[in-house]
Amino acid sequence: MPFRVTVPARGWVRVRYSVRSTLRGAFAFERIGLRLRSRLGLLERQVHIGDRSPVRVYPDFGALKGYALLPPTIDSRSSASCSGGGA
Repeated sequence: MPFRVTVPARGWVRVRYSVRSTLRGAFAFERIGLRLRSRLGLLERQVHIGDRSPVRVYPDFGALKGYALLPPTIDSRSSASCSGGGA
C-alpha cells in the first residue's frame, strides 16, 4: 500500500489506513518499509522500521446480531410424524 508523503525538516507525518481481510485466521503485519529520497532526488535509501506484529482475524460477529432475534425455524425433515392409530 504505497503512500507518498513529504516530511518537513525535523518533522513527522502520521499516515492512517484501513484494511479488511477476506480471510480469517492467524496473520502478521510485517515491518514498515520506507524509501527515503534526498531533497534533490539524487540519493535514495530504503529502511525497514517497527516490529512484526502477529494478529488474529475473526469474522464480523456484529453482522450476525440481527439473527439472534429471529424465531427458531422447524425443519420438516427432522420432525417426527405421528400417525393416529389405536388398538
